Formats: sequence, C-alpha cells, structure tokens
Amino acid sequence: MATALYTTLMTTLHSHQLDEEYLKDHLISITTDGASVITGVDNGVSTQLKRDYPEVKAILCVAYKLELSAKDALNTVTSTNHFEIFITKLYTLYHQSHKNQRELEITAAIVQETLRKVTPILTIRWVASSFRAVKAVWHDFTALSQNFHDASADQSRNSKDRAK
Repeated sequence: MATALYTTLMTTLHSHQLDEEYLKDHLISITTDGASVITGVDNGVSTQLKRDYPEVKAILCVAYKLELSAKDALNTVTSTNHFEIFITKLYTLYHQSHKNQRELEITAAIVQETLRKVTPILTIRWVASSFRAVKAVWHDFTALSQNFHDASADQSRNSKDRAK
C-alpha cells in the first residue's frame, strides 16, 4: 500500500513538471496524520521520500495534533459524553424515521424556519462536527422544540414514542 501511494505521489509530482532536480532542491517536508502506511519505519511513504530526498522532514499535522489534544481533554470532561449522546439520539430520531423528518419539516414551515441538518458527532474531527451539530440544533431550536411538544401530546403515538 505504501509503495503504491509513493508511486502515485511521485507520478503526480512529475506530471506537474516537477522533475527530480527540482524536488531535490525544493521538497522539504511531508505532513501526515501519523498513519502507519505513511510513517512506517521500513516502507512508509515518508521513509521512501527520505530515502530519495534526504532533506525531507516528516511532520505530524498540527491540526490533527490539536484535534487529538481536544479529544483527550474532552475524555476527561464527562458532561461532553452526555452532549454527544443527546446529539446522537437527536440525529437518530430524525435520520432513521422519514415520518419524524417530515413532521419536523412541516413544523419548521409553520414556524417559518429553514432547517439545518443535524449531523452526528464524529470521533475524529470532534471539534468541527460538534460545532456543526450545535449550530444546527441552535438554528432549528424553535422547530425542534415545537415538534417535541406536538409529538409528546400526540395520542396516536405509543407512550414510549411520546416520552422520547
């Protein structure tokens, strides 16, 4: 896999008229997320690059490091788990039920709101995905609140669905 990636990388660089001489003078680093196929000591892409271009430095992506740091910090704050569970349940409630989604769309039209799609919170890119989820819930709050109120009073639903 690493060899195929390296070959593709070099083919792409050469196809953009970056010849060996230019790469030896100008290729200075590779930034990665730390995946072993890239950073592998024996045959990773960065190892192959360093073999052909000894001046190349492999750098772990700063944004990825920040994301990992945020994830570690969030693991120590238990209330974020509750938040993630809430957003996941909210996402599931509307994503897995066309009926619930349709009712929310009708409610949004009544309260004159344009819905933003509530998305799940991902385990990687936690900060970005949680920000998107919070923005969507904040924007859709009136429609969500009204929809929850209407659903909780809907006698055609069973008691478990009304409670949810």
